[in-house]
Amino acid sequence: MKKLLSIVTFTVLFFSAEKVHAQQPALKIGVFDIDIMVQAMPGYKIVDSLVQIYNTDSLTAEYEIYQNEFQRLDSTFKADSAAMAMTKK
Repeated sequence: MKKLLSIVTFTVLFFSAEKVHAQQPALKIGVFDIDIMVQAMPGYKIVDSLVQIYNTDSLTAEYEIYQNEFQRLDSTFKADSAAMAMTKK
């Protein structure tokens, strides 16, 4: 009787564990790379070449203008700071 009870218990545990394990989905991991996806788009090469042209033509000149303005304002600030330091002494 004890042996029969242990066999039935083992069988019930085995099948119940199998059901629980079978209900869980398998672990699936996916990777999505946005850079590769954008490069795979049909008009990517055309737009990329246009952006490169815009970068060289427009942004370089605009950068130089802002850089010169910064240098002018920085030298004015340093001159004013030096003048203020001399008047305080």
